[in-house]
Amino acid sequence: MLFDYGCTGGTYGPLHDGHKKLFEIAFGTCKFLVIRLTTDEYLKSKQKPFAEKIPSYEKRLNELYNYLFEQYPFRFEILPLDYEEKCKSCEYGKLTKVLFVGDDSFEGACRLNEQRRADSLYELSIVVVPAARDRYGKRISSTRIRKGEIDVIAH
Repeated sequence: MLFDYGCTGGTYGPLHDGHKKLFEIAFGTCKFLVIRLTTDEYLKSKQKPFAEKIPSYEKRLNELYNYLFEQYPFRFEILPLDYEEKCKSCEYGKLTKVLFVGDDSFEGACRLNEQRRADSLYELSIVVVPAARDRYGKRISSTRIRKGEIDVIAH
């Protein structure tokens, strides 16, 4: 393992192959992964497409926990993300060395490192995981699933 602690975050609603690909890479790279799961309150403050189809925090938490515990038992913790996290308040903020993001979240990861520098924290290594693709080569995303373009299981 390259890192002891890593971090990722998202809505994970619904959980799909792209998320699973990210977790596979993250758990192959670090011993313990902190997952910041967006709360319902946080989502209300964002302009998510088809937000009304995002399952509740409790449903997303249960689905995510069950999947991760089956695949990577005792190697993760899921914490709520209810505001723009700056890492200073996260109990793992000083332990985490790497951030795993999808290819559509790289700019946000860079902004997080800028904020960490401003807060006198070290920069995180950023691992960008390319999007999983459906059988037609199109990006698998929660938004496409919520729109009904693809099914969560059969792509």
